[in-house]
Amino acid sequence: MAAELELYTGASVDTRAEGYGYFGLGLGQPINDHWTFMEKAVGYFLHYEYDSGSNTIRAKAPGTKFQIGPKYFTEGRYFILTAGVDYRNTTLSPNDPMSDTKGAKTGGTIEAIYSQDLPARLTTDLIINYSSIGNFTWGRGRLKYLTFEVPGSQKIFIGIEGIGQGSSDYTAQQVGPMIELQRVKDQFSVVLSAGYKHDSTFPNTGYFGLEFYYKIW
Repeated sequence: MAAELELYTGASVDTRAEGYGYFGLGLGQPINDHWTFMEKAVGYFLHYEYDSGSNTIRAKAPGTKFQIGPKYFTEGRYFILTAGVDYRNTTLSPNDPMSDTKGAKTGGTIEAIYSQDLPARLTTDLIINYSSIGNFTWGRGRLKYLTFEVPGSQKIFIGIEGIGQGSSDYTAQQVGPMIELQRVKDQFSVVLSAGYKHDSTFPNTGYFGLEFYYKIW
């Protein structure tokens, strides 16, 4: 069976310019009709602010992670579980001597992804990622409805998403609508999202997200 290569990239930014972006490649080697062995390399950037004493600390954190693990798939459902190594270099302005995330650090990371088609043209997508660097956790759930379909060509979904993330320095929650266009023949998709965000520093902001996926081969 031939190997598969996929590309995924995206970003989410709020009205305070906090957010994250990522660019990744995933290489899959099929084992049989239902199992694939995955290797994933992702570069990312985090930007957030938090309060420490009387100061508001600005954190900028580029990083990269490499994960491996199995993917199980059947019609209308797939599950991926990967784990590996995470490297992140966090700079703080002004410096926060109490932070356990600052500087260049290497840790472990694990990620689980699950997608399931439901009755009545609904699909649920779930993802959770954990890094031991600052005990950073990021999770997202989506429920989307297939509003338009050209069989074998394209699909349009409209739905809602909820996102939670946090570390030892910072926590945030987001909720809002999303729309997804899938080009089935081209194995390409784009997602737009926007909504309300609450975090431990700024309780009321808006956010905007954009994601791309492309299966190269």
